[in-house]
Amino acid sequence: MINFDKNIFIGIIWVILGFNGKLQDIIGIKRSQGTFSV
Repeated sequence: MINFDKNIFIGIIWVILGFNGKLQDIIGIKRSQGTFSV
């Protein structure tokens, strides 16, 4: 179960990081808030 959870977590982080690069300008406001601060 832990391995499965870790896989999901890694996947989510990967997606966020990948989208963060493209949606950095669009979600610039959200990043300013510190909601998705990595």
